[in-house]
Amino acid sequence: MSSGYAACSADTIEEDDLKKIGKCGTYLRELRDYCEDRDIGFEEIAENIECNLDQLECEEIQIEKIMVIYNKLLKEFNDKTKLTLYLEYHNSEDQGSCYDDVEGSYWAVGGMYQLTDAGKKMTDVVSTAHFVSYG
Repeated sequence: MSSGYAACSADTIEEDDLKKIGKCGTYLRELRDYCEDRDIGFEEIAENIECNLDQLECEEIQIEKIMVIYNKLLKEFNDKTKLTLYLEYHNSEDQGSCYDDVEGSYWAVGGMYQLTDAGKKMTDVVSTAHFVSYG
């Protein structure tokens, strides 16, 4: 299997702004406090939350509690904004570049864009191309 570079992007929201949306600040504080009180690294949570939580060195009941709080946060964000919130992780040293706009954990927002009526008519012939360039 070969490896190479891929272009990535994310619409992000800063935690200070996230905290201002409904009860998101309460749930975010609860999530961070729960992890901190149990010596569970928040960066580890972010790195593994989508598919590898079993990789964490903590008890199953702790993982379940983390997911309960995390899902409350996601639901609150969606209820207030009609957008989707994701906790993501990027290690620019191992997987990216010193020019990356994100490093470590970050909050990504899905659903920010909608095609225009004209764009909808062209979806069968227009595609988004991703590329990287050096220089």
